[in-house]
Amino acid sequence: MLIPPDPPSKSNTPSSSENTTGYNSEEIDAVKYPESTCTSDNSEVDEYIKDKEDDQDALKSKGAEDPEDSPFEVVRSAVSNTDVPDMPSMTFRTHVLGIFFVCLISFVNQFYWERDNPIALNLLIVQLLCYPMGVAMAWGLPKRTWNLFGYKWTMNPGEFTIKEHVLISLMSNASAFMALTVDIFAVLRLYYNPSFPLWAALLLLLSGQMFAYALAGLSRALLVLPAPMIWPSSLINASLFRTFHERQDHNAETTPEHAVPD
Repeated sequence: MLIPPDPPSKSNTPSSSENTTGYNSEEIDAVKYPESTCTSDNSEVDEYIKDKEDDQDALKSKGAEDPEDSPFEVVRSAVSNTDVPDMPSMTFRTHVLGIFFVCLISFVNQFYWERDNPIALNLLIVQLLCYPMGVAMAWGLPKRTWNLFGYKWTMNPGEFTIKEHVLISLMSNASAFMALTVDIFAVLRLYYNPSFPLWAALLLLLSGQMFAYALAGLSRALLVLPAPMIWPSSLINASLFRTFHERQDHNAETTPEHAVPD
């Protein structure tokens, strides 16, 4: 007598057609994944979000207290929002070095502009060159005071300041770029050979330059003066200015404190 086999019990693995039944997902997850991994602790995330909100609130309150301070950290680290009103700026050194670099930069850039491989001197070169020259003039020029028609001035008011450095760099940077109207004269003379008088060429050149500076002055209140404005290319030059001169101030402040006693 043949005995039929026992039917499969319910505890066995179900067939492929019943893969989605017979399992308790909560029990399997509890066994395979402990509670520490299944449940997520949001305390760190909440703390991070709270810190970010506190930083934004502090930044807004700081901007409300000091409207001249930029809301961008990269700008605040490179550009100072303080001023020293009695710091010398329009000095004898500023005029001499400024006129020298204006003539040098404008001549070199204009002379080599039409070459296949032009040589261009930019603001960064002027910053690096005029600093040792200004320090040398501050060390060697006489400190005597002259009286010219009731106006007292001196060749050497003291240390070479950051305002003098900035003014010299701005003067030379204004002449570092070739005027686009010069291309008009070059094309006319090369291809058309007209009789172009000198006064007309100068008038056209100056009108183009003054028009550009007028537009820059009109847009200054919108693009330069507001604190949220950011010019990434100028941050490099601002950082270099502060590196040169604030290092001197730091050394001047720390030298008496760390001086070796006699």
